[in-house]
Amino acid sequence: AAYAGRAWPFSVKRVSTARPAGAPFNYAHKMNTLWRQAETEHVILMNDDLVVRNPDWIEALLTFSMQEDVGGAGARLLYPDDRIQHAGMAGGPMGACTHVFIGMPANEPTYLNWADIHREWSMVTGAAFATRRSLLAQIGGFDERLSLEFNDIDMCMRMRMLGYRIVYTPHAE
Repeated sequence: AAYAGRAWPFSVKRVSTARPAGAPFNYAHKMNTLWRQAETEHVILMNDDLVVRNPDWIEALLTFSMQEDVGGAGARLLYPDDRIQHAGMAGGPMGACTHVFIGMPANEPTYLNWADIHREWSMVTGAAFATRRSLLAQIGGFDERLSLEFNDIDMCMRMRMLGYRIVYTPHAE
């Protein structure tokens, strides 16, 4: 509803996927199926349970994902009670990674206001991710062998290994 009646300088097409009865859920497979159906170079992959809070979310994501040196752009995600779910992801010791500021109230200050500014991160969530179809084809998309918690991390890291930046924007919420 946030974008249905707006005039865009590009076509917007909603594509849904259905899982056969009894088939196990595989997020990576679902996302790979979707981006391969894309008819445009620029794609935004989104979980189907997201509620858009900012009417300019598409522009916010595409502002970054259309840049040649950016592999992908991720959005700010909030829980229904306005706590931060996602504001970027950082790697840490022993190969661990985490969502930064997870669980913090969205209106509280974060370290150097990082949850409120455009910022490059090691990784962002695949729950709302803008990128290019050609780049997904180049890396083979999401690795369908990995669990839900790791397939977007792996994808971002493979993009970074090719020299692309991964960007978070709070203006897509």
